[in-house]
Amino acid sequence: MKIVCLPLDARPYNYDFLASLAAMDSRLNLIMPPRELLGFRKTPACFDTLTQFIESNIADADALILSLDMLIYGGLMPARTHHLTQHTLLARLDWLRELQQRYPDVELSASSLILRTPAYDSAEEEPDYYAHCGRALWQYGIYCDRDAQGLLSDEEKTARDRLYAALDKTALGDFEQRRQCNATLLLAALDLVHAGVLARLIVPQDDASRFGYTAIDQQQIYKRIADLRLQDRVWLHPGTDESGCTLLTRAWLSRQPAPLKLAPVWSNQRFRAFVPNYEDRPFEESLLSHSRACGIVLCDDPAQADALLAINGCGEVMQEAWQAGSRNAQTHKALPYFRSRSLVAFCDALQPWITTKPVGIADVAFSNGGERELIEVLDQHRLLDKLSAYAGWNTACNSLGTVLASLAFASRGNRPERVHNFMLERIVADWAYQTEVRFTLQDTLLPKLGARYADFNGHEDRILSEIAAAIQQRWQQTIQHSFQGQSLVINQIRAPFKRMSGLAFTVSLQQEKE
Repeated sequence: MKIVCLPLDARPYNYDFLASLAAMDSRLNLIMPPRELLGFRKTPACFDTLTQFIESNIADADALILSLDMLIYGGLMPARTHHLTQHTLLARLDWLRELQQRYPDVELSASSLILRTPAYDSAEEEPDYYAHCGRALWQYGIYCDRDAQGLLSDEEKTARDRLYAALDKTALGDFEQRRQCNATLLLAALDLVHAGVLARLIVPQDDASRFGYTAIDQQQIYKRIADLRLQDRVWLHPGTDESGCTLLTRAWLSRQPAPLKLAPVWSNQRFRAFVPNYEDRPFEESLLSHSRACGIVLCDDPAQADALLAINGCGEVMQEAWQAGSRNAQTHKALPYFRSRSLVAFCDALQPWITTKPVGIADVAFSNGGERELIEVLDQHRLLDKLSAYAGWNTACNSLGTVLASLAFASRGNRPERVHNFMLERIVADWAYQTEVRFTLQDTLLPKLGARYADFNGHEDRILSEIAAAIQQRWQQTIQHSFQGQSLVINQIRAPFKRMSGLAFTVSLQQEKE
């Protein structure tokens, strides 16, 4: 099977993850553009170059999966900062109609993001004005949404009026115009699904919240989905950087002879109804949407399932992993983490199946990293090295989409060694680096070098070397019962966007000398 892919950008979640998944099945040939064609941070990829790549590879393909944000805007960050006219953007989108007419036997599927509204002042990934009024724009959107729904109190109305008076009106006008342009393109993409140009569409939403600009945009999109009766072909849910994995999994599973069944196993039943950080709905609703988008069927009975999806959730509060989930935690882990779940019972529920079925863990008890205590308990129960999949990075749905895709390929692929290696890389990246190492080095090493989160100041090799050494140390301190007789080898670390997040790890295990 040949799948042509145009990813969201060149960061590992959107590029390397897909290559690693495809490598788990020798019968799958995944074709992606070279990284250098995919832009860099806010510098967009070239539309003509991208279309030439697709045209050169699509003729004998079974499917084309693509990020509309890459095709239309030139990447994720350019989608937030571009200066293209709506006419130009719609013309680029319309190119897909002509492509589908010339290659009607190639299935086209896509993702297209709702423009996010982060709750902080930073222009790292947003327009320049977001550095001084980002949080104000976020708060103003919440007031506007609540007011439209008749929920704004008198005190909130007064606060809104004060905020509006102080807001940069040029920035506000530009931000709202960008949002309307983004919504127009999304509605046009839904029309392509209705017309049969796109077989399916994923509409991911990062930095979501119950109220605000993103919620206002969702109302338009949900209405169009319902009006066109596209509920079984379009999925709108929290996430973003896992969307390529989802599209790849769906295109691949759709050609499998039987549906893939996964049985969820919960560390904490309360987490089903919990709304994770940076998201806008109960986790179980996201699980239903993400699994259906992947083409995966959920079932209650592990005996009837092809694989088990183990979900490590929180209780009444979700903390940041680096603050409360690491060995050097700055704050205490909140009591609901202990009162609402038992990690030992969680491991006991997995134990009977771990040697007979693929088991993957969505480690989403914390945001922005895996949980140290879970890693320790899995290690203590000799389960860690028997996992087929693991993810615990960034947001809950980023991790969920990653582990769903990993479990699908672990269940139906034919290269178990690639499955195991990807699982190992995820533990290293999501727990050892993200939770245990990253922020300590970011706060101690970088200032000594005159470097910052997104500026290595010419010290990239030194910083990556220090990261590798710190991971090795933490691994040796923590992993005591798993991977017996084997040592972790960090073969390479890359920083595609030249910043401390989104690092790409290549790792392996080496037999220890007797």
